[in-house]
Order: sequence, then structure tokens, then C-alpha cells
Amino acid sequence: MSFPVMWGGPQIQGAPSLIENQQPFGQQIPQHFVEWFSGDALDTIWNQLDTQGSATFAMVDAIDEGFSITCGAGLNDSSQINFNGINHYDPSGLENIAWVRSMSIVQQEIDHGLRETLTGHRITFSQKNNSSTFTRTTTNGGSDNIQNSSKTSDTLWHKYRFKLDSISARFYIDDDFENVHTTQLPTDGLQPRFRVANDTAAAKEGRMRYFEVWNTEA
Repeated sequence: MSFPVMWGGPQIQGAPSLIENQQPFGQQIPQHFVEWFSGDALDTIWNQLDTQGSATFAMVDAIDEGFSITCGAGLNDSSQINFNGINHYDPSGLENIAWVRSMSIVQQEIDHGLRETLTGHRITFSQKNNSSTFTRTTTNGGSDNIQNSSKTSDTLWHKYRFKLDSISARFYIDDDFENVHTTQLPTDGLQPRFRVANDTAAAKEGRMRYFEVWNTEA
């Protein structure tokens, strides 16, 4: 069973939120979503989408392994989960935390964060075949601002966090500050997204076990 939460308050009903436990008692958080990816099926709030090819979407039957997307085995196959175009999240003030794992670092691409599907506005972390490190991306629908992180790509679990407002985007991996983006910041409303793709004719897998996002301004 998963625990999506769409309201702010001093306490979370069901599974706790990583961020709300750090807030002063009674402080209201605006639009807010928490997903632990537990149980035997993905919550129906998520939309499962095959951009190209046909993926396997499934909860992983193993301890602390969360939810899996395995994209198809055709060249450049790509699949994702998102909110089906429902853009709740405000680029002038939001934060996101995710725990993500790539099952391969060879000819695979994983990205996660928030994106507006039609205009392409987004803020994401990525793990790409053509980079030995994780990458950070912001875009306002024009050119991308893509920067390499200080962390070397691997197949371990990592905690990713970013804080976005109208002036800057601040990125963290495993609670270590990475850097700041001040250009090509998204300005359209955004939705959660987790995508897995390949750069070769082979199935590739990515896993996510936690995703939280909230607007920071009422």
C-alpha cells in the first residue's frame, strides 16, 4: 500500500513524510505529495506511460527495493510514470526528495524530478550513459542547463534533493550540496516524473523507493 498525501498539516496520516517531521508544530505545507512505493501495486494516482516500446512496471519483491521500471529492449525504448499532465507544483517555490537506484550504468538513462510535458519545462537529476557522473538539468522550454555533479555514477541507492524558486535551483545528493543553477529555470507548473530509457537494443531497469514534493509558498 502506498500513501499519497495531497494536503499540508502538522502531521501525516499513514506513512510519515521526511520533511514534515522537520517542520515546527502546526506549520502548514501547501500542495504536498508523499509516495513510499510499498505494497503489491503502484498507486493509481500515477500514470504509467510507454513513450517508446513496452515496459514492465512492477513493485520489486525484495527488501527496500521499491518500484521498478524496466524499459523495452528496442533501441531507444523509453517509459515513465507521471501525473498524466496534472501540474500541481509551483516553480516559484518547491522542494523534492527522491531515493533512486539505477540497475546499470552502461547504455542506460534514468531521470527523475518534475517536468511539464507539453512545454518541456523541467528540473531533474539524471544518470546517463555518456556521463561518468550524475547530472542536473533545468530548462524553461528553450536550451537546457545541464551540469555534471560531483558524484560518480554507480548502481547504489542515492538520496536526491533539490530546492527551486524563481531565482535559483539548489541541488543535493546524499545530503551533500552540489551546486546552484540560476539560468534556464522552469516557469510553468510541474508534475512528478520518473523515466527509464536505453541507448542500445536491450532492456534497462531503474528503481525508486521514495518520492516527496511540496510547494513552499501558500
